[in-house]
Amino acid sequence: MKTITLKIFVSVMFLASVIACSSDSVSEENIDLTAPERLNRTSVWDGEIGTITEEGGLELTANKEALITAFEDILIKQGNSARIENLEIVTKTATNDPFDKAYMVIGSNNSDTSIGVVLVRSGGGASLVLDERFEKPKSVTCRGCATGCNLEYLNTTDGKRVPYCNVNGCISDCTKLETEVK
Repeated sequence: MKTITLKIFVSVMFLASVIACSSDSVSEENIDLTAPERLNRTSVWDGEIGTITEEGGLELTANKEALITAFEDILIKQGNSARIENLEIVTKTATNDPFDKAYMVIGSNNSDTSIGVVLVRSGGGASLVLDERFEKPKSVTCRGCATGCNLEYLNTTDGKRVPYCNVNGCISDCTKLETEVK
């Protein structure tokens, strides 16, 4: 009798631990793709994403949650269900041209994944919008070690900015994926 009770107790404890562990993991199944903030998500890229302040700082003006949702949806389509924890507009310098500066909106999970798109000034003003000089604007996802695999860009001879993942010591752990954003 004691053996049967012990087996039942151990089985229940094992089952309880499996259920508890499985609810902690982040997976595509835990993300509601039909939630209202995920519908019509391509509109987040229309119009102004950010501005350059009078002091020269960068300010995100688009709906932050909508941008995070758009980036997370792209990551899910790529098979990476990372959660975006940090979102900011940054000024980057071309790796091959120290005089060429560009703006990027970059989301990261503060660990091994970052995703971003190149922005440009609209009409030479302070408004920053999606860079549509390319036939199909794309996001670039960099995934690898936490100390490297950073999103950077090169300036081509015809004036295009080509984002890439700078390995920065990650050796073979750094991967790059591109996804159309519109």
